[in-house]
Amino acid sequence: MAKVGKILTTIVLALAAACSTNNAVVPDTVLKVTVLNESTNLPLKGATIYLYDNTDLFTQTISSIADPSGYITSLVANDSGKVVIPKLKAGVHYYVYAYFRDTSIVKGTYITLDNSSSQYVLKNELTRSSITSITIPVRPSDGFIVFWTHPSNNAALPIDAFIANAAAGTLTQGNTAPVAFQSGSVTARARAGQATVEGKSSTGCLWAGQTKVNAGGFSFYSLQDCSVGTVAFYTDNVNATVLPIQLMLNANDGIGNISSVVSATPTICAALNLIRASRVPGSYTYQAVSPSGNCVWNGTFTLTAGGCNLIYLNQCN
Repeated sequence: MAKVGKILTTIVLALAAACSTNNAVVPDTVLKVTVLNESTNLPLKGATIYLYDNTDLFTQTISSIADPSGYITSLVANDSGKVVIPKLKAGVHYYVYAYFRDTSIVKGTYITLDNSSSQYVLKNELTRSSITSITIPVRPSDGFIVFWTHPSNNAALPIDAFIANAAAGTLTQGNTAPVAFQSGSVTARARAGQATVEGKSSTGCLWAGQTKVNAGGFSFYSLQDCSVGTVAFYTDNVNATVLPIQLMLNANDGIGNISSVVSATPTICAALNLIRASRVPGSYTYQAVSPSGNCVWNGTFTLTAGGCNLIYLNQCN
């Protein structure tokens, strides 16, 4: 019996040892990140670290001015510019994006500091229970494009401005000199580097080109004068009972309604009670329709650069 007791004791101790081994705590796989402001070489308090495990989502983030998305976790750096990311998976390729909005560079707004130019990718997959430390410098990665046009181009206004097909704003007045955030001009944020820009006006004027966006600063893009002509429609008391009269150019270009009659034949397109539109030179059709639809006027006209076409709508029969 004593021998049997020794055998049982040995088995119990062996099982206890096995259980102890299976329940051992495995240290976390950890990534430590320090963010530095490249211009000062000082730790950057308040920077946000975004961690990705998908290269497409990471690439999308570093090439856009939109807020980061698609990340698996995010943490804010402490006073020493440090972030500790625990409980990571071994054997996974991670991508790190550091982001900070610096309000000290441009008054009243911010400039993005990030590591998009270096595109930080961990060279090796993390090993289990390891502690990996990296330092990421950040620098300005965006700036502003200021769209503007001269007062001599007012006939082409308003002009919608675009950066790479994304709407940037609308120019509503001309300026003698460009000033960032000035009323009437359009100031829009863009990634540093070459940017494709466009302008579109209801007059038919189009602008397209490229401009260099200065990191942390401004670039100015002038929309050159576009020659347009003006057409103006009017009627007098003979049609006072069929107002308002809706006007359309080329079947789908609505330009407004005649709601008042003139007392004298106008000699200029800027006269009162006229409905006018500026368009690029060329041939156009028009249609005018009364509210009941019983009165319809149709015709054609040709615009020349700087010209004025006055079109009278005669009495509805």
